Amino acid sequence: GKRQVARRVAQGFATLASTREGTLGQGSIQDPGREFDELARQSADFARCVRVRDASYVRWRWLDEPDTRTNLVSVHGKQGELRGFVAWDIALEIGARYARILDILAVDFAATRALLVGVARAARLHEAERVECMLHDPRRWSRTALISAGFLPAGASVNVFCGSFVTHAPHAPLSLNSWYLTQGDVDFDATGLQAGAYVNCDPIARDAA
Repeated sequence: GKRQVARRVAQGFATLASTREGTLGQGSIQDPGREFDELARQSADFARCVRVRDASYVRWRWLDEPDTRTNLVSVHGKQGELRGFVAWDIALEIGARYARILDILAVDFAATRALLVGVARAARLHEAERVECMLHDPRRWSRTALISAGFLPAGASVNVFCGSFVTHAPHAPLSLNSWYLTQGDVDFDATGLQAGAYVNCDPIARDAA
């Protein structure tokens, strides 16, 4: 089944990923600083159309809302530089607990996978039965990072309409492949899974990596 496939794929990538992630450290974010501004500048190379996730945006979107219980986690390189971050929470669906990755942005494969595996392991501590991640990342290695962390395509579909509010914009905003999108960027709830969604149905198995 899907759990067995996810486990075998994750184990296949374990050695390579562990080598790449060996010098990465993770920590909870309390006050995003200038390093988030630098990450936002770098993200201009990730996709032609991407939300500016600078310090002020991250603070406003994920930390200033008093009614949310969003977990904000960063990953850093061996020199302490910010390599990426993830925002996630725990939700209930007919009595079942599951984790949702609301936002994720990282500079490369290793940082992305480290964040995904970190959420999966944290979800286990919350007794979540699965982890959902809605992500549209045009970088070629993105899908591999998700699968190597145990996430499989959900198989659902939804229409995403892209466009520009200004007439002088180039054609790039009209193409979905130009966009970097997460659940936090859009106006619909990913409960039940949407297009570009991935699900990890066995977060406990991630310890194999």
